[in-house]
Amino acid sequence: MSIPFNGCKSRSKGLISAVAKQIKLLNFKPLSKITVRFDPFHNKTSGTRNFVFYISIPKVTATNMSCLHTTEILSDRSGPVIECDFTQNKITQFARYEDCE
Repeated sequence: MSIPFNGCKSRSKGLISAVAKQIKLLNFKPLSKITVRFDPFHNKTSGTRNFVFYISIPKVTATNMSCLHTTEILSDRSGPVIECDFTQNKITQFARYEDCE
């Protein structure tokens, strides 16, 4: 008498597949401009650099060809800031102030 198999018969695709799936969901239609500011020598810029890489993928930029991507490299040891300008003239700023010391 054997124990019946319980579980999935194949492995998941992994991290690369999960990231690719999320990239397909990105959409820039409500945005008119994205500005990213960071100091490359600050210790918390790895996530910001990854963000800049992922928004520059051609499939993502094709969702809104009129959206401007601007990257400003600073040298004042300030923390990373991502600023999004929406088409309805609203501006949203994303910053990690607790890490910007």
